[in-house]
Amino acid sequence: MQIVVQLESTMVRSVLLDTDMDPPEIVDQISFRPDLTDPSGAALFQDLDSRVKGLIKKNKQNPSEISACVVMPGSLSEGKTVLCSRLNIRETCRVSDFLSKSSPEYLLINDVAASAYGHAQYSTDSELRKKWKEKTFLFVYVDEGVGSLILINAKPVSGAGFAGPLGHAIVEPKGQYFDEFRARGALETYCSRPWMSANIVNRYYTEKNKKENISDKQSDNSLFSRALSTITLDEKKTLTYDIISNGIENGNSIAISVLNEATDYLGWTLSHLIVAINPHLIVLDGEMMHSIPEFFERTVRATRRYTWADAWNSTEMVRFERVEDHAVFGAIEVQNNTHV
Repeated sequence: MQIVVQLESTMVRSVLLDTDMDPPEIVDQISFRPDLTDPSGAALFQDLDSRVKGLIKKNKQNPSEISACVVMPGSLSEGKTVLCSRLNIRETCRVSDFLSKSSPEYLLINDVAASAYGHAQYSTDSELRKKWKEKTFLFVYVDEGVGSLILINAKPVSGAGFAGPLGHAIVEPKGQYFDEFRARGALETYCSRPWMSANIVNRYYTEKNKKENISDKQSDNSLFSRALSTITLDEKKTLTYDIISNGIENGNSIAISVLNEATDYLGWTLSHLIVAINPHLIVLDGEMMHSIPEFFERTVRATRRYTWADAWNSTEMVRFERVEDHAVFGAIEVQNNTHV
């Protein structure tokens, strides 16, 4: 038996699986909201552990005989320590320090890694499922942040420490300063959902008191316009996918310009990776790729524009085709293929 916990900012899903089955079979599961009030992470993991124990007890299993992993966003070290996470964990924490001796030993797995392995192992593309362990595979996840994972012969490239937080790449040295990255012009400040929202609101405030010389295509009564007319600068990172999509679909000039900037910088970054490692396959995933109109297509066009022809022609770039529970099964695959 195996426990996989999917930990996100809005919901936690704990799944009990029978790993003797092929593919693994879900036996039972529970969902609950995470406790994000404690920046040390103690409240979050203690509550999570209590609920996992309840699921194990309900199914009459022995906690000491069940392996458990937590799939979560953030910078993780050796599968045991959280260095930081957008789940309001601001202090380095070793998860085992918060738990009792009766708790399972939890392995921490980055959500990008779980999604990458899940896609490769359970892709709807039968050829990929057969051959991914023999290829160089670049997985890029664009959502609330920007992450990536390089797999070569099914093994992650980690270098001397961390290799994969693509959002940290500097794409504009004179760009805005991001406190968490301690750097200017990081990729994440252009193409993640919170920062795309912030860039839209910033430009709106720059333009809002100027007289219109050329009429905008956007209706004043649209969802996008109504949201911008009431939002404050303190709330600038809060525009949802639906609101941003509405602005793009209605041809709002601010929304379109921010979309172009986001996909241009992402494509430029991907072009460097293609030339450097020339992967057989690039898979783009994350809510930005699925919920923002034209985000995937414009990213592909920008990547092609910036990439050397021979490298581009030997690399395939696709959008992830979502498979139910791919991250849950991917987490198991991570454990089978790594030693973190």
